Amino acid sequence: MAPEELEAAIESTAKKIHELLEQIGADSDPQEKRRLERRLKELRILQRWQLGQRS
Repeated sequence: MAPEELEAAIESTAKKIHELLEQIGADSDPQEKRRLERRLKELRILQRWQLGQRS
Protein backbone atom coordinates (compact mmCIF):
# COMPACT_ATOMS: atom_id res chain seq x y z
CA MET A 1 0.00 0.00 0.00
CA ALA A 2 1.36 3.41 -0.93
CA PRO A 3 2.04 5.81 1.96
CA GLU A 4 -0.72 8.17 0.81
CA GLU A 5 -3.25 5.33 0.62
CA LEU A 6 -2.20 4.13 4.07
CA GLU A 7 -2.66 7.58 5.60
CA ALA A 8 -6.09 7.88 3.98
CA ALA A 9 -7.05 4.43 5.31
CA ILE A 10 -5.86 5.36 8.81
CA GLU A 11 -7.95 8.55 8.77
CA SER A 12 -10.98 6.67 7.44
CA THR A 13 -10.69 4.00 10.13
CA ALA A 14 -10.36 6.62 12.88
CA LYS A 15 -13.48 8.37 11.58
CA LYS A 16 -15.44 5.08 11.53
CA ILE A 17 -14.32 4.32 15.10
CA HIS A 18 -15.49 7.74 16.27
CA GLU A 19 -18.87 7.29 14.54
CA LEU A 20 -19.32 3.85 16.09
CA LEU A 21 -18.54 5.17 19.56
CA GLU A 22 -21.28 7.77 19.09
CA GLN A 23 -23.72 5.11 17.88
CA ILE A 24 -22.94 2.84 20.83
CA GLY A 25 -23.58 5.68 23.25
CA ALA A 26 -26.89 6.56 21.64
CA ASP A 27 -28.24 3.03 21.14
CA SER A 28 -30.41 1.38 23.78
CA ASP A 29 -30.97 -2.01 22.11
CA PRO A 30 -28.57 -4.49 23.79
CA GLN A 31 -28.32 -6.73 20.71
CA GLU A 32 -27.49 -3.81 18.42
CA LYS A 33 -25.03 -2.49 20.99
CA ARG A 34 -23.19 -5.84 21.02
CA ARG A 35 -23.07 -5.86 17.21
CA LEU A 36 -21.63 -2.35 17.17
CA GLU A 37 -19.09 -3.24 19.86
CA ARG A 38 -17.91 -6.25 17.80
CA ARG A 39 -17.47 -3.99 14.78
CA LEU A 40 -15.59 -1.49 16.96
CA LYS A 41 -13.22 -4.23 18.11
CA GLU A 42 -12.57 -5.22 14.48
CA LEU A 43 -11.85 -1.62 13.52
CA ARG A 44 -9.44 -1.17 16.44
CA ILE A 45 -7.53 -4.28 15.33
CA LEU A 46 -7.42 -2.91 11.79
CA GLN A 47 -6.23 0.45 13.09
CA ARG A 48 -3.37 -1.19 15.03
CA TRP A 49 -2.33 -3.08 11.90
CA GLN A 50 -2.43 0.10 9.80
CA LEU A 51 -0.38 2.02 12.35
CA GLY A 52 2.14 -0.83 12.42
CA GLN A 53 2.48 -0.62 8.64
CA ARG A 54 3.29 3.06 8.85
CA SER A 55 6.48 2.46 10.85
